Amino acid sequence: MSKQSGETNNRSERPGNATPIQPYDNTSHAYKAEPRKGSSQTRFGIALSLAMVVALIVFFSFLYEVITSGYERFK
Repeated sequence: MSKQSGETNNRSERPGNATPIQPYDNTSHAYKAEPRKGSSQTRFGIALSLAMVVALIVFFSFLYEVITSGYERFK
């Protein structure tokens, strides 16, 4: 099989390309596999969730104490 006169070696050498072909496509870095169970990301997420729950419990107990002590003084 012989090449035709207008055919080039690869796609990047064709004259009609609107955008140049990059040798390294960086868009693939945006897609990551799901983290494995027990990975550091999962452990950090669990620790952060527990810390937020504890902080909310402390905050609401403090708020309850402030409201009840203010009511007792006002009463």
